[in-house]
Amino acid sequence: HTHRDIIMKAYGTRQMAYCFKKLERYEHAVICFKYMLAIAWTIKLPEMEFSAYEGLAQMHLYLGNIQKVKFYDARMSHG
Repeated sequence: HTHRDIIMKAYGTRQMAYCFKKLERYEHAVICFKYMLAIAWTIKLPEMEFSAYEGLAQMHLYLGNIQKVKFYDARMSHG
């Protein structure tokens, strides 16, 4: 894969996560955001990492996992 292909895969994964959010399938959206986070770590894109943490916090808020919301919010806030 080229660097551009990996970036496009991350953006596609983010869009898929948002689709799962619209369908209220939050567990599936969490999986997509975690995959996006792994890609962001691999290619070292901080803005994508922050977006993944934000999405993870939001999905766990919808699922009622307040401890995980605090964890992901702290990770996003402190870099």
